[in-house]
Amino acid sequence: MSDTYAALLAQMTAVMAELPLGEAAALAESFTARINRKIGENLTSRTAHSDDGAPARAAHVLPDHLMNFATLTLPWEAYRHAHGARSGTLAAEVTPTRLICSLPEPLAGIVRSAGCTPSWSGSLLDALSLVLNDARQEVVMMNPYWSAVGVEALIRRITRESFAGVHITIMTQPREKLDYAMTQGIDLFLAALAEKGARCKVLAPSPRVRPTPLLHAKVVVADRSHAYLGSANLTGGGMDFSVELGIKFGGTLARQLADWLTAVGRGLAPWSD
Repeated sequence: MSDTYAALLAQMTAVMAELPLGEAAALAESFTARINRKIGENLTSRTAHSDDGAPARAAHVLPDHLMNFATLTLPWEAYRHAHGARSGTLAAEVTPTRLICSLPEPLAGIVRSAGCTPSWSGSLLDALSLVLNDARQEVVMMNPYWSAVGVEALIRRITRESFAGVHITIMTQPREKLDYAMTQGIDLFLAALAEKGARCKVLAPSPRVRPTPLLHAKVVVADRSHAYLGSANLTGGGMDFSVELGIKFGGTLARQLADWLTAVGRGLAPWSD
């Protein structure tokens, strides 16, 4: 974590500690929306006499090493430090069901200009990373298609230094049905989480079962308490370039989804090496 980020986190935590829980959550949401909007404006702006390009202009808002933090992690990290959500499940009123609308440019610009914004102020990657970053005991994922590009984008948003004590189960297609690029994406994800101390396993339908079912759902559930369910694969297209929809939710629905995934997992086999 950079010194700049740590200083910003300390300052925002101090502010949120003086606010009631609901007001602190509203501040985190507002801050997230403002930063995302500002970054989006700079990334898409075009000036007639500039040759430094959109990435350089975006760097005037935030340095590169803070881009991933600022879109979601900083305000909500401060909220969790101030109100103790790291030690337990988030309060229900702070984690309502959220609609996540992921759009590539220029479609996103058109939607913004029409004044239509989703109820989630961050991005698809923000939603996925928040579920993963908040996991304390268990993560269950189901996703059929992977790539190194998509996985790398998600890994950059996983800001936790340690996943020690967290058990991660991935449900996907049999290795025999995946091409090299997809298995490379899964292996990259496993390596990144294992390096942070997570205990990982991969389950898939046995290729001996005919016809072999396709696990087509895109799901992430953490600690049976908060979850993401959507349309996007963990590929470059799914994370950055496609029109995707999803929801982030908690409570009873998250527990029901976790129970369903656990039951499905009993009919799967360990991934073959």
